[in-house]
Amino acid sequence: MRLYHTNSPTLLGEQKNVQKSVGGYLSSSLLLNGSLNNLFQDITWTDLQKSQEIQDVKCLGLVNINDFDVYNVRIHTSLPVDALIELQLGVSSANSTGLTFERLTNNKELPLSVNFETYDSDSNTIVIDSMPANSAVGLWVKRTLKSFSFQEDSLPLVDIIKNAGIIIDYDETAP
Repeated sequence: MRLYHTNSPTLLGEQKNVQKSVGGYLSSSLLLNGSLNNLFQDITWTDLQKSQEIQDVKCLGLVNINDFDVYNVRIHTSLPVDALIELQLGVSSANSTGLTFERLTNNKELPLSVNFETYDSDSNTIVIDSMPANSAVGLWVKRTLKSFSFQEDSLPLVDIIKNAGIIIDYDETAP
């Protein structure tokens, strides 16, 4: 299983800017695993001064790159207990080509085809019953800054999102 950027100018074209991953064509560009800011930009002090209602949406292509079907695909987020953000997930089907998803005009919009919910542990996951070999689904991620009170000199911005992640697991045999 691999995660790819979306919003490529052409089907399976290159598109490496995660800020542009808002649906549309699946790109050929992998989302880098385990690297800082690989999904969302930093929340800056200026952002916080403008609004405490910060929301950001991304669409990634979750592709079964295996040459076999997978079953019971489980997806959830992992955040520190004291995180100042909430991550919610949703899944959408691709269109008839299997590689195109609903496209947003910017990362502040919400897709019409997705219901976001919090999936935050091994016992609270999105479950996709099966994914055929070489198939794809749209994995949508919504980040929302939680309400809090702060002062400029007391906010450790790096701690807002450190150690955040998306966990994907699956079975290789049918249940």
